[in-house]
Amino acid sequence: MQHRSKNLHAKVQALAAGTFRDGSMIDEARRTFVERLSSLARADQWLTAAGTQANLGEAVRTELAPFADQVVCQGCELTLAPQVAQNLAIALHELATNAAKYGAPSCPSAESAGP
Repeated sequence: MQHRSKNLHAKVQALAAGTFRDGSMIDEARRTFVERLSSLARADQWLTAAGTQANLGEAVRTELAPFADQVVCQGCELTLAPQVAQNLAIALHELATNAAKYGAPSCPSAESAGP
């Protein structure tokens, strides 16, 4: 438990350093930090429930839940070590956030995105 707690604190410090390093406006930086911290908390919550193995599909579905009507998750069942799953969840959160801002999910529907 102590090792996991130290690891979590290190991740929070890394999230803070990554969020506040580029001189972003404080409100935007605060929002980004809270979203990243929430992603970490979600990952920790389902990892705690999963025990020693984490399901890749669960990680993807959890982090892409805001886009559930725009994405399809399918594939074989894979299990990951908890540390790998936690890192993957944070990466998925970042990718989903960028996609929402700049990619296809930023458009209300595929039809309005144009050719």
